[in-house]
Amino acid sequence: MPITLTPERCVGCRLCELACSFARYGHFNPHQAAIRVMFADDGGLEVSLSAACTGCRRPLCAAYCPTGAIVGDETG
Repeated sequence: MPITLTPERCVGCRLCELACSFARYGHFNPHQAAIRVMFADDGGLEVSLSAACTGCRRPLCAAYCPTGAIVGDETG
């Protein structure tokens, strides 16, 4: 399922990274996640998907995002 990001809604909790790594590898390691939350030099947040993101059928990153910044988009 394709993922849609709305970075301006992100609060930097990084739960998406933990959920992604758990879904992919069965343990919590944000360095293995296909999604990244980075703090920019200006104090803002940047959220990006790596090329390794395959758009899970039921993306845990979207399920655990408390602000709706990540959505599993069924329409593509």
